[in-house]
Amino acid sequence: MKTKISSLITVIVLFTFNSYSQTTDSVPPPVSQVKDFQITLPKGAVQFTPDQMQWVAGPEALPKGTKMCVLYGDMTKEGPFAIRLKLPANQIIKLHVHKNDEVITVIEGAVMVGFGDRMQMSKTKTFTAGSFYVNPAKEKHFVAIDKDGATVQLNSMGPWGIDFK
Repeated sequence: MKTKISSLITVIVLFTFNSYSQTTDSVPPPVSQVKDFQITLPKGAVQFTPDQMQWVAGPEALPKGTKMCVLYGDMTKEGPFAIRLKLPANQIIKLHVHKNDEVITVIEGAVMVGFGDRMQMSKTKTFTAGSFYVNPAKEKHFVAIDKDGATVQLNSMGPWGIDFK
């Protein structure tokens, strides 16, 4: 009986291995060894690696030295957009509102965000790399940038603007 069970298990294992080896490509090389190929993207697809991002001077309403990279859309026109902002260290974006929600992901560094009719640093929340938050439309808020600066991704609906209060 043991021999029949052992034989049956051996057959199942061999069959499974044989089926797997015939239907699956070999194990791919590590990502660091894979060569990028020139591909044609379908209409509407957007893909950037960090070295392909083009940084330019940020909007005048933001602190001097802010750099911006447009990832998707046009923040000056109706519709969705995504941008990244490199914000300089130790700056404050004073109390303001926006027409639409701002959806923010902190990429590196840290920012402090506060809400209300007055800027009170004691009533801010700190967001470090990997954090996510939303500044609701028409809600007064301010942003303080940490001592090492910060890079954030901002997703919203255009046209984007900032109305200081």
